[in-house]
Amino acid sequence: MTDAERLDAARAALSRRDFAAARTALAAMQAPPAMLLAQVAAHLGDQAAEEQALSRQLAAEPRH
Repeated sequence: MTDAERLDAARAALSRRDFAAARTALAAMQAPPAMLLAQVAAHLGDQAAEEQALSRQLAAEPRH
């Protein structure tokens, strides 16, 4: 499975509110989108993972 397919799977899982499946799909990616990771972590109540993903996003794009 390619990263594009994993991203599609993560988005589909997120849309059906299957946050565990979304996290699994994102974890298999080489460079998952940080904001999507943060969103999934927030839904799962994983504050540490959410903060880590947001910190990664801010490091990549400090103006946001």
